[in-house]
Amino acid sequence: GFFYLAHDGVDDGVIEDMRAKSKAFFALDVNVKSRIDAAGSSRGWTRMRAETLDAAHSSAGDSKEGVYIGRECASEELEGDYATLVGRNKWLDETSEASIRGYRRAMERYYDTMVGIGMRLLTLVAAALDVEEDYFDTYWTP
Repeated sequence: GFFYLAHDGVDDGVIEDMRAKSKAFFALDVNVKSRIDAAGSSRGWTRMRAETLDAAHSSAGDSKEGVYIGRECASEELEGDYATLVGRNKWLDETSEASIRGYRRAMERYYDTMVGIGMRLLTLVAAALDVEEDYFDTYWTP
């Protein structure tokens, strides 16, 4: 199922900054965005039609591009069973003329804010399951 979360306490500035920086990123030339291409990685930029959610019904690829970021991982986490699901984030050099000043800071701030909400929600799920509030902590590393 799905649910809609309202009144989450997230500062509007965090969301507005992320949206503005995202809009600026996707407006960049493809040659600039490709500097952080996600090919062979779970982090970075994916170009238009590079992904296919439903291959059974679409051979052209999805009509979207995206940027994937996540928690910065320690070196030992980059090996083993889950190595394809983790990685180091890819960022454009913000000193470059073609880059967006503050992009990384805005994305990290938004990511950290969403992780905080997720961790709070897990305590509610734990309560609903009648387990300890920190039950999920061993399964998730923010």
